[in-house]
Amino acid sequence: MKKIILFLSVSLFAFSLMAQTNFRDITYKEALAAAKTEKKLVFIDFYTSWCGPCKMMTNNVFPMKNVGDYLNAKFVCIKIDAEKGEGPELAKRYQVKAYPTFIAITPDEKILMTKVGGTMDGNAFIGSIDRLIDPDKTPERMQQRYESGERTADLISAYAGMKMEEVYKNRQPDMTKKDEAFKMVQDYFDGLKDQERLAEENLFIYTTYTGNTTDAIAQYMIANRDRFVPAIKSDISDRIRELYRMDVLNYLSAQVPFNQEQYDIMKKGITDLGLNKDGRYTTAFRFIESYSKGDLDAFMTLCEKEYDKLNEDFQSFLMYNGAVQRVTYANPACLRIMNNSCPLVYISKFIKVSVTDTCPCFNNGNFGIFAYEMYQAAAASGDNQVYVTHSIQQCCRSFSISRK
Repeated sequence: MKKIILFLSVSLFAFSLMAQTNFRDITYKEALAAAKTEKKLVFIDFYTSWCGPCKMMTNNVFPMKNVGDYLNAKFVCIKIDAEKGEGPELAKRYQVKAYPTFIAITPDEKILMTKVGGTMDGNAFIGSIDRLIDPDKTPERMQQRYESGERTADLISAYAGMKMEEVYKNRQPDMTKKDEAFKMVQDYFDGLKDQERLAEENLFIYTTYTGNTTDAIAQYMIANRDRFVPAIKSDISDRIRELYRMDVLNYLSAQVPFNQEQYDIMKKGITDLGLNKDGRYTTAFRFIESYSKGDLDAFMTLCEKEYDKLNEDFQSFLMYNGAVQRVTYANPACLRIMNNSCPLVYISKFIKVSVTDTCPCFNNGNFGIFAYEMYQAAAASGDNQVYVTHSIQQCCRSFSISRK
């Protein structure tokens, strides 16, 4: 019996290793040699110890099974710290100027791909690599294949994925590319038979091209969640949970107009699917419903009393993206009057919860104005809440230094 248990434990451990990206603890030259022997390419993750997106990729994306399966099959993968050991020389050779930077090369060091920046979408990450190393997935070749009438999962996933990447290619987003990608996928989905919609090869439709729980494809996914092939049921469940979470965040941050009927449907869906068994959404519901009534004083009182009951994710969205910021924007006098009835005082308090470093300027009476102006500046430049938090931390450090 002990032998059986030991065998199962070892097997499960081996499976868990196979399910994530295998970054080998070898040198650059050893990676080239291994790739030549194994008839693979070399995938290099250039990172630094201080790079936030690098850590995000390490903690969230590279452990994904689909990412690991793809990279392990095609590459000998290594990580190189661009500031240590052989890293600086290699970073210079491959002209690495931002982190993370991902390089794909042949065993004879021919560069096939250079990709800068991370993503939380594993499928999008795989697709972006595949399009750069597969000659059958160049923009010209994919257009030719599509116009000739080919409608395979492989082509639609790659071609629509390319268009999605083009959305943010320039500083000003080109949303027409997103519309083209979603229409391409919708047309493909509409042409599939019911059983084909449930197949593993079409998982990308649901994980990448569902925007919220009300769109047609998402509704199909939710209604048929128990009918998908076993290999992707877990991914489907994860996506459904994520869509409901994003719906709640959008209401919580006032990114979408409050609609009582749609809100009730969303809330019922969360309850029926058992997504609130642990009460994770209960406090968020109270915030959404309070804000929807339009009584800003009552809403800010709720913020004072129950903000700490929200999980960190909900706190960030409430803080940086929406309802609280809209309250202050609706009351310009708060930019001039700092007293306990001003929402900006609450904002400074909430941001203090989100920022990990102790900051002397939290004790400064003008911090509320600083926080508001920091948000406005970041919003104007298109940056997200992660940047805002980082900027506040940097300001706090500068403040500390200037006071010494």
